[in-house]
Amino acid sequence: MVVVAMRQATCVETSNRLTANTATRNAVFSVAEFLWSAIMLFATTPYIVRGLGPDVYGVWATTVAAVAFLGLFDLGGAAASLKYGAESIATGDYSSIKRIVGTTLILQTAIGVFLGAALFMAAPGLPERLFKIPAGCVADAEFVLRVTAFVLAAQFMRASLASIPRAAQRYGLVAAVDVIVSTGTTLAAVAVVRLGAGVRALAVAHAVMAWLAVLLHATVVLRLVPEPLVGWRFDRRLFRVLLRFGIFSALSALGSTALVQLNRLYISSLLGATALTYYVVTHAVALKIHQVVAQAAHIVFPLSSSLLARAEYQRIRRLYETGAKVTVACAAGVAVPLIPLAAPILRLWLGPEFAERSAVIFKLQICASLLLACTVVPHNLLNGIGRPHINTAFIAFETLVITVLGYLFTKSYGLIGAAVATLVAYLDVVAAIWYVEAKVLRCPVWSTSLRVYGVPILAACIGTALGNLAAGAEGPLVASIALRYLASAAAGFLLSWHMALSKQEREILIAAARTLRHWRQKTVATSFESHESRAIGS
Repeated sequence: MVVVAMRQATCVETSNRLTANTATRNAVFSVAEFLWSAIMLFATTPYIVRGLGPDVYGVWATTVAAVAFLGLFDLGGAAASLKYGAESIATGDYSSIKRIVGTTLILQTAIGVFLGAALFMAAPGLPERLFKIPAGCVADAEFVLRVTAFVLAAQFMRASLASIPRAAQRYGLVAAVDVIVSTGTTLAAVAVVRLGAGVRALAVAHAVMAWLAVLLHATVVLRLVPEPLVGWRFDRRLFRVLLRFGIFSALSALGSTALVQLNRLYISSLLGATALTYYVVTHAVALKIHQVVAQAAHIVFPLSSSLLARAEYQRIRRLYETGAKVTVACAAGVAVPLIPLAAPILRLWLGPEFAERSAVIFKLQICASLLLACTVVPHNLLNGIGRPHINTAFIAFETLVITVLGYLFTKSYGLIGAAVATLVAYLDVVAAIWYVEAKVLRCPVWSTSLRVYGVPILAACIGTALGNLAAGAEGPLVASIALRYLASAAAGFLLSWHMALSKQEREILIAAARTLRHWRQKTVATSFESHESRAIGS
C-alpha cells in the first residue's frame, strides 16, 4: 500500500511538472508574440504617419478600427472551437476535430462573407456620412473600405484555425505564424510608404498578408492533427452546441469593448476632446498591465477544458491557485511600484502640465488595471469549464455600473470621477472570485482568496515601500525613477516568491523554467546545425 501510494504521488508530481512546463512555455510564447507586435507597431508607426500624412493615416486608422469592430460579431466561434477542440484532443477523439473545424470554418466564413459584402456595398458614400473623412481623401477611403471587405472573411477564418493549435497546447505554433504575419505586414507598410505608393497599396498589402495568415494557420492544423481532415463537414448538432457557448463569449467581448468606450464617450461629450487626451494616454499605459497578464493567462482556458474532459478536478483547483498566484504577483509587481512614481513619470514623459492634470487619474487607472488583472484566471477558468454565461453576467454588471456612474461621476467630478467610476465597476472581481472558489472549486473562500490574491498584493506593497526607502528620491530624475522602480519591483517579486508560493509550487516553476531554457538551447542548436549543413551542402 505504501509503495502504491508513493507511485501515485510520483505520478501526480510528474504530471504537475509536465503541466507547468507546458503552461510556462505557452505563456512565454503568448506574451512574446504580443510584445513583438507591440514593439513593431511602436517602432514603425511614427515613420508611417509621417510618410502618409495625418489625413491619409486617419483614413487607414479608421479602416482598421472598422475591421476590429466588425470582428466582434463572430458569435464566439473561435472561443467555442478552442474549448471543444481542447476536450477532444485531451480524450484522444481526433475524429471530432474534423467536425469542429468544418462547422466553425463554415460558420466563420459565412459571417465574414456577409459582413464583408455589407461593407463593400456600403463603402460608396460611407466615409463622408459616418467617418467625416476630408474631401480629398474620400476616394481613397472608399477604395480602402472595399479592399478591407475581403479581409473580414480571412480574419474570421484565421481566428477559427488558430484555436486548434491552442487547444492542443501548441501556442508556439500560433505565435510563430502571428510573428511572421505581423512582421510581414509591418515591413510591407514601411515599404509602401518608402516607395510612395499610398494608402491604396497599403490596403492591398494588408489583405494579402491576411490571407497568407489563413494559409499558414491551415497548414499548421493539417500537420498537427494526426487524423486527416478529409471529409470535414458542417454538423448541425455540433453547431447548436458551439453557438450556445460562443454567443456568450461574443457578448462578453462586446461588453468589454463597450466598457472601455463608454467612459471615453462621456468624457468627450461632457468635458470635450481636449480633456479626453488627458485620460486616454495614461489609460492606454495602465491597460497594458492587464493585456500582458491576460495574454499569459489565456492558457488556463484550453488547459482547464482538457483537465475537465479527463475529470481531473484536483488539478483544475491546483491550476487555478498556482495560475492566479503567479498572475497576480506579476501584475502587482509591475503595477504597484508605478503608483508612487505616477507624477514623476508623467512629468518626464509628457511634461509638467500633463503630470499635474493626469497623475491622480493615472494612479486610479493603475489600480483599476490591477483589479482587472485579478479576473483573468477566473475568467478563463469559467470559459474552460463551460460557464461563459457567468462571465457575461459580470461584464454586463460592469457595463451597467459604467453606464450610470460613469455619466454621473464624470459630470460631477470630471476626469477623476470617470476614473473612479471605472475602479468601482471592477470591484465585482470580489464576487467573481467568490463564485469560482465557492461554487466551482468548492474550496474555503476566505483562506484561499487571502492566500492567492491578498498575499501577492501585500508583498508588492511592502516591496514598493522598501524599494522607495532604499533607493531614495535624490539624483537625476531619470535615474531616480529607474532606481526606485527597479528596487521596488525586485523587492515585491522576491517577497511574493517566498510569501505567496508554496515550496512545491516554487519547485514546479523552477523545473518549468529549466525546461524552457533547455528547449530554447536545443532550438538554437538545431537551427545552427541546420544552417551549417545547408552552408556545407552549398
